[in-house]
Amino acid sequence: MSRQALAGDQKYGFVRTFAILLGISDGTRFQRSDLTDANFAGATLSSINLLGANVTRTYWLNVKNFDLACFDTTYLEQPQVRQLVITGQGQEHYLNHLNLNGINLKGANLQDASFISADLSRANLQDADLSRAQGYFILKSCLSVSKPKEQSR
Repeated sequence: MSRQALAGDQKYGFVRTFAILLGISDGTRFQRSDLTDANFAGATLSSINLLGANVTRTYWLNVKNFDLACFDTTYLEQPQVRQLVITGQGQEHYLNHLNLNGINLKGANLQDASFISADLSRANLQDADLSRAQGYFILKSCLSVSKPKEQSR
């Protein structure tokens, strides 16, 4: 049961929450911190508290021990999304209808991924491979597009 809980099985959500809360008591506290655009690439983050933290565009590539972290109301709540930000591998993933607000997928492999009705506002998709990805109109709204300068008369 404990393995299933820590793996993210919804059936054992309470057990997982209790185990993590117990474990983070001695861990690093980023509670209510502003981690906007922070870079944790390759870091070992076991037993961290991210409750109420702003993780907008935070870079998590190759983070270790992230399963033993406590977070709320962000894209990190979803195990599938946590795996995506850690590995950068989202090829052929179905991310439809997910809250990906503020996610950092810089350089991620998102070929053939589906983002239909996903919230990608404030996301970083710089250098991500979006070839054949579905949900173009949603993706387009997240990319910054510079407007041509008006010519002087």
